[in-house]
Parts: sequence; C-alpha cells; structure tokens
Amino acid sequence: MAPCSEVPSWDTQAARPIGPWLGERAGLSLGHSLSVAYSDATLPDATNVWDDVPDWGGVGARRVARSEGGSLGASIWELQPGGSQFVYHFHHSSEELILVLRGEPAVRLHDGDRQLREGDVVPLPRGPSGGHQLRNDGTSVARVLIVSTNARPDVAEYPDTGKFGLLLPESDEWEFHRRSEAVPHSGPD
Repeated sequence: MAPCSEVPSWDTQAARPIGPWLGERAGLSLGHSLSVAYSDATLPDATNVWDDVPDWGGVGARRVARSEGGSLGASIWELQPGGSQFVYHFHHSSEELILVLRGEPAVRLHDGDRQLREGDVVPLPRGPSGGHQLRNDGTSVARVLIVSTNARPDVAEYPDTGKFGLLLPESDEWEFHRRSEAVPHSGPD
C-alpha cells in the first residue's frame, strides 16, 4: 500500500457523487482475496471468504462475519448478469455500507440510479435517504461487500410493494407484513 503522501489527490471535477475513491484509484489494492482474521478470543482460525464459494446461480449472499453478541456484520453478495438484490428498501434502525469488489453493478438510491465500479463505496444511512436496491445490468458477475450495523429491533420498508419487515431482538428471521393489512388498534379484535 502506498504511503498517504503518494495517494492521488481529489480532482473535484472528476469526483463521483456516491463516495470517496477507493481501491487502486487511491493506491490500495483490493485484489481477489479478502481475509477476515479474528483474535484468538473470538475465532481461533482466520477464514478466507473465497474458499469454497457456492455456485449461487443468480444472486446469492454469504455472511462474512458477525461477532457473537455484536451488532456489526458483513455479507458478500454476488449478482450474475441480470440479477438484483431484493426489492428497493430502507431500514429504520440499521445503517449499511456497500463496497464494490468486482464488476460494475448499478444501485437504485432514493434520489436516482448510480453506476458503480470496483472500489466504489456507498454509505446508506437509516431512513428513506438510505433506500437502495442493487442490480447487475452488465455482462459479467458483480460482487459487493455489504456491511451493516444489524440493529435490533429493526424495521425495513419496501415502498414499491407496500410491505415492511420486522426483525425482533429475540429472532434471527425477518417477518414480513403488508401495510394494507394493518389493524386500527392492538385490541382483541
């Protein structure tokens, strides 16, 4: 890695609106191998996320790491050409961050679509301004790392479908509901 003094300076005319330059454009090398190492107290062996990667055949995700009892987590998502990640959504409690590892996926954000490329970083704050959906409109596989605060409880809204998801503190599974099926109160009826 190049010392900070050798990192290219910003050209404000060429700056992209979705986040800072990373990867080779900033003197860093992402390469094709990403290792996650832990202290002996949490996990005795480091793992490499590219070992035994399943053939997802479309869109797939693999949880990289989440410490027991912790709230910070990460997943690798692979999108084949024409694939997309869920539907457009945003979280009320969790923040997320997308880092493009391979390919040129597109992301739909609350204020429009952005074309991404390797090394791009997209921060996704809580609430409607963090709304997003990844897709791969290209001809080659795209791979992204999504880091999340995994707050609990969390509510995710899906404006295009009229649904919302609920993740309770005691559960590892999301529950999905339609807003149109809401009842007027919590009483017995």
